Amino acid sequence: MKNHATLSTLALVTISLSLATLIVSGCTGSSGTSITPPSGTGTGTGTPAQPYAGLQDRGVKALSAERVADLLAGRGATYAQAADLNHYPGPRHVLDLKTQLKLTPEQENEARNLYQAMEKDARSLGQQILDAETELDREFSAGSITSEKLSELTARIHELDGELRQVHLSAHIGTRAALNPDQIAMYDQLRGYTTNPGAGQETPSSHTMPHSGTTESSPTPQP
Repeated sequence: MKNHATLSTLALVTISLSLATLIVSGCTGSSGTSITPPSGTGTGTGTPAQPYAGLQDRGVKALSAERVADLLAGRGATYAQAADLNHYPGPRHVLDLKTQLKLTPEQENEARNLYQAMEKDARSLGQQILDAETELDREFSAGSITSEKLSELTARIHELDGELRQVHLSAHIGTRAALNPDQIAMYDQLRGYTTNPGAGQETPSSHTMPHSGTTESSPTPQP
């Protein structure tokens, strides 16, 4: 009888533990982690996420005020990072640093011409992008958008955006050609890309000046 009672007690304990395990598993999931509401469903308290709240008041819903200002001013707005971060200086920053870079009058004139041409083209393209984005926004707002119109406008915006990026990157190519290796290394240091002038940089020993078509050897560094 004693053995039978002991077995009954063990059976009850086993059943209790099994039930407890099932309850815990149901609360945490099969992986043992806590179950949380899916992303985008809010906090789980019935309050939905509102990431775009307030943006409905924008003139063009998809563009921030900063983005609109950059487009109209012809600013780079990260378009030229592939160049600037790979030892291809930008004309605007070169002009800002002309004293530290010790630009010659010819180099300064070349950088200014490159910047002015870039700014003119960039502003024109920026306005066209803004116009296309405005039309896209208006079509959705009016409820008149069609698949054909959507394809037309998004393709146009994509094309203009690519042209704008090319304008900025091309100006960096021209600017690099107008500088010597020591100036490029100093530019990288002044912009915070390197701690030592020329560190990790590969530049040609000579550069062709685009305005003259002649080759200038880089100066010998002074001790």
